[in-house]
Amino acid sequence: MGWIFMKYLLYMSVTAIAITAFIATYVHSHKFGSIPSGMRLEKIQKSTHYKNGKFQNIYKLREDAPLCKLNAYKKLGIISKLITHKNDVNIPSVKTDLINLNANEDILVWFGHASYFIQIEGKRIAVDPVLSDISSPIPFFPVAFRGTHVYAATEIPELDYLIITHDHWDHLDYETVTKLKAKQMICPLCVGAHFEHWGFAQSKLLEMD
Repeated sequence: MGWIFMKYLLYMSVTAIAITAFIATYVHSHKFGSIPSGMRLEKIQKSTHYKNGKFQNIYKLREDAPLCKLNAYKKLGIISKLITHKNDVNIPSVKTDLINLNANEDILVWFGHASYFIQIEGKRIAVDPVLSDISSPIPFFPVAFRGTHVYAATEIPELDYLIITHDHWDHLDYETVTKLKAKQMICPLCVGAHFEHWGFAQSKLLEMD
């Protein structure tokens, strides 16, 4: 019994070390960007919206919002369905040739969720473009619904402005933004650290509070 217990303990220890090493390696992946430091951190700390070690929303979520009315069990059920859905919903879509658009044509293309392409007065803008099949750091879920990922980054023309609203994975996709070409990137204070970590020139970053 003692030897069996020792083997079991050894097995569990090796497994724990392997899992810890995997998590440590994955969390430090290049895709996760970088934490603000130096002058960028000082600017963040001076923001009127930054209190108690984090940014504060200007507006509170309405208490009568549908999600607020759900209990924890129902919220967990919704999250579970999002994670485990079999991608059996086919969202109807129309694919527009964005590369060869008439420069005088104003157009808005919705890619799904919060991702948009906008051409207005000759300016080309992308907002939170997520063109990957997976919108999370976990490599197998959640999978995009069919019809919502019909574009590749190579099918997006050079942008005048790339706007990122925040750094949640379903709004800031490393695989997408590192393949796009943009003259100017507009993002919140904290997000600039990610772009700089990924090799974008500081001169191209406009960090807004």
